[in-house]
Amino acid sequence: MPRFLSTACLLCLLAAPASAAQPAPAAPAARQKIAVLELAARGVAGDTARSLTDVVAREVDRSGLFTTLSADDIRAMLQHLEHRQSLGCTDEACLAELGGALGVELVLSGAVGKVGETWVVSLTLLDVRRAVVIAREERTAHGAADALLVEARSAARALLRPLLAQAEGALRLECEEEGAEVYVDELMIGTTPLELRKLPGGHHALRVKKESFVVFARDVLVEPGRTVTVQARLLPSADFVERYEASARTYRALAWTFTALGAAAAGASAGLGIWNQGRLEDYRVDRRRFLEEGSGDPAELNAQADSINLVDSLTWAVGGVGLAALAGALVFWLTGDPPGRYDGIVPAGGEQTGLRLLPLAGPDGLGASLELSF
Repeated sequence: MPRFLSTACLLCLLAAPASAAQPAPAAPAARQKIAVLELAARGVAGDTARSLTDVVAREVDRSGLFTTLSADDIRAMLQHLEHRQSLGCTDEACLAELGGALGVELVLSGAVGKVGETWVVSLTLLDVRRAVVIAREERTAHGAADALLVEARSAARALLRPLLAQAEGALRLECEEEGAEVYVDELMIGTTPLELRKLPGGHHALRVKKESFVVFARDVLVEPGRTVTVQARLLPSADFVERYEASARTYRALAWTFTALGAAAAGASAGLGIWNQGRLEDYRVDRRRFLEEGSGDPAELNAQADSINLVDSLTWAVGGVGLAALAGALVFWLTGDPPGRYDGIVPAGGEQTGLRLLPLAGPDGLGASLELSF
């Protein structure tokens, strides 16, 4: 241990000029410093351990919430030292002292080994100030070493989860398509339109998918205390656009047809009502004259009254038809989709059709050509 302490003191001296010679960009105050130590190689090649260390370090960087000191950085600081046994220390007290010497708050260490055909990677995250292990993760993989890359990334993400959960932010998703399923880190969190969602800090894999649309996928960085807004525009398939336009045109045609029918019926009902009202006034004059003077034919007056009643019933019937037609038109207007919504969008699996004028430059001057795509 005394040898390590002397190494740590010398390391602090080396770190000062190194940082002065190459000043690092200022990190946000909320970021914690973390040292990613080289994974111990247990029965595997050193290159394999170093490669997995780089994979883990990149995954930590990817979270966007930590200032990472990688194993390469640590080795660079120790390049003038004769003894490098500090990179191999594994107990909590030793790692805490190393973390303090490096000026970091967290230390990520671990090991990679192989038992038969099974690869094993284990990671540990240590709080330097308290000298307490925050989390441990272990993953296994079978077959070629390539399979271990995915498991190493997964273990690193899981290791950071307790810290990321404390650095909470929010996601606001804007999507024109309704009913699309929204997934964050392969977990469905709802459908569009989606309300503001709180998420742990760091990078998240966002996917928005809907039947007959190309899946929208993006890596989203959620920063502590902030809201990230993502506009997810789903690209429809060519078949969907064709079905959509056919349905939209049908609904729009029905809406116009019922609107015209309703307007015509309403106009006819109003016209009949006005005409019949004039006949009713004439009937009242003739009836008053018959009662007061005795002039006129009673049978003719009765026939006139029956005709007025018939037209009045017809007026109400036509008005009812007009009202029903207008109600139907309102339903078609409200439930039908607008035609041309996807105009200008090249559907997935299809090409835009049309005639384009292309400028050409040649030895004889400028010219143009027509291009027809279909």
